[in-house]
Amino acid sequence: MPLLHAWSLSVEEQFYLIYPILLFLLVRLKFRRNALFWFTLAAALFSYAGFIYARRHFPDAGFFLGIFRAWELLAGCLLAIFRRSTPRAEAPMKLLDQWLPLAGIGLIIIGYLSGWGISAISYRNAFMTVLGTCLVIQFTGRNSRFAWSMLTLSPLVGIGLISYSLYLWHWPVIVFSRFAGLSSLALPFLLTGILAYASYRWVEKPLRFCTNQKFLRWFIPLFSVTLLSLLLPLAVKRSWGKYRIPEFSSSINLEPVAVKSWYGSYEGNFRTGLSLFNPEEGPADAIILGDSHSLMFFPAIRQSCESLGLRLAFFGADGGTSPFLMEEGVPAGDYGRGWTLEERRAFDAARLAFISQAKPRFVFVCARWDSYSWTEARLTTHLRRLKEACGSSHLIFLGQPPVLPFGSDGFTSGFLEKPVLRPFAEFPYTTDSRDKMHEILRRFCTNNPDSHFVSTEEYYLREGHLYFMDGETLFYKDDDHLSIDGSLRAVPAVDQILRSLQAPASNRVSK
Repeated sequence: MPLLHAWSLSVEEQFYLIYPILLFLLVRLKFRRNALFWFTLAAALFSYAGFIYARRHFPDAGFFLGIFRAWELLAGCLLAIFRRSTPRAEAPMKLLDQWLPLAGIGLIIIGYLSGWGISAISYRNAFMTVLGTCLVIQFTGRNSRFAWSMLTLSPLVGIGLISYSLYLWHWPVIVFSRFAGLSSLALPFLLTGILAYASYRWVEKPLRFCTNQKFLRWFIPLFSVTLLSLLLPLAVKRSWGKYRIPEFSSSINLEPVAVKSWYGSYEGNFRTGLSLFNPEEGPADAIILGDSHSLMFFPAIRQSCESLGLRLAFFGADGGTSPFLMEEGVPAGDYGRGWTLEERRAFDAARLAFISQAKPRFVFVCARWDSYSWTEARLTTHLRRLKEACGSSHLIFLGQPPVLPFGSDGFTSGFLEKPVLRPFAEFPYTTDSRDKMHEILRRFCTNNPDSHFVSTEEYYLREGHLYFMDGETLFYKDDDHLSIDGSLRAVPAVDQILRSLQAPASNRVSK
């Protein structure tokens, strides 16, 4: 979405349309002079309180809607009103002039480093950044020598001058660079700078300072370019692919609440997991553990086990539930979203009982590995704990397939527009993250007997590009989950590892 960043511009536009009208009404109604300040302060506090509430209960709305972000702009309005109505005394402020701008710069840096984006922004880092900006604006002057000398450096002033153009250009350049298959950010970074300077030099600056007569001369070419940009998508020929809505018989509805989960005729709840196993029928030859990817790979593992005469059991959970066993002192977030410690202990106790009853020879562990972007030491600790719980069983880690650059909500229309510039390809950052975790798994398997890593990505790539559809058969049901047809493509990989590890029944050691 090359214009995704325009949401913030719309928030500003809404503010600039509404706030001046309110100010005009306050002036016309002849309120006291201080009423302007108190009205703006009340509006800022109301917006900030709404921001805090919405971030906790309606995260997307709290991030995107203007009413919840207006307090950041109102902070600047408060500062402007204060500066206009309160002349500063020079002597008492000299000490503040020295240190408060530096404190403001520090708050901005801390706010930035603590994370931004829909999931990361919070009332703390947003407040720190806005407060820091206000301190810099209010107290930076010639008396604040260090802050003044730093902020008046030519490179920083130059960046400030083209900052609006930088913002307008940066995201479209990044998006189209991805469409073109560029994995490095060096060229997009350079191109953004060139375009930003050009638009500042030949569009923004002339328009800001031109007379009405000059503007009218600019209007026709600018209107023509705008009209062309709107009509261009209609002129570019686009191709479409038709597909069948992918089969995925059900998903495990296993969030940490007391609701039932299902797979076909099988049911379970969050304390037992979805367990396809009856201990009265004897031990299982193979079991599957993991998060939603365990259900995703279930059709492939089941078909392979049936062809080899192996009895399969399953114990998985949805909702980003990690395949690892809980360990004291480790953050609860390591084990999935939304679990309390008590719920996770109950869940892990049920899984340990399941492993003990099943007595499997093969334990398949499936997960969206790139969601655990941890250090190698941290991930290895969890893997060793899982290995200990499985005893002498062969631990088989199924690799994660590529992640599609679209489709996070599933495919429901039956039609897919193909990119204009190149075939579909995975985003470089998801490829890098997945490869990193796969390499850690490979090293763990090399250093731990009876541990094996099985790659699956080659079944979903063709000539380096994503192979997610054959005719009208779609191999994915959303960006990272395979359909049943997609899962069955991995059967050869599962067959190969099981055949290489399967020992004659007479040699099987009872446990």
